Amino acid sequence: LRMSSHGAQEEAGAPSSEVIQFTSMVVAQSTVFAVYIVLFVVVRWCRPDLFAAAHRESAISEARDPLSWARAIWTLDEPAMLDASGIDGVLHVRTATLHFQLCALLILTSLPAFLCYTLAV
Repeated sequence: LRMSSHGAQEEAGAPSSEVIQFTSMVVAQSTVFAVYIVLFVVVRWCRPDLFAAAHRESAISEARDPLSWARAIWTLDEPAMLDASGIDGVLHVRTATLHFQLCALLILTSLPAFLCYTLAV
């Protein structure tokens, strides 16, 4: 047995309550995120008219499979996207791309710190 920082006794091999709490939070948030993504993909696939009713002939409005919207956005050039969705759509995709790149950078640079804290005894 060992004493925790709160003064309670814990078994030596058992994970601390902070680890359990963090793990449960990550699992809960990941589940909610996955449900939202699945819901978006299903609605986008079943009801494409809700997302691009004004531009039915554009490449973005056709939902051939659940992830066709993502491929169409990443492969379109900006002039075609401007014609299909207007300036708001182009700026939204630029912002989303910037957020994606920033998150990837922050995740990659925080991995060493995450490993240090995870492996610390």
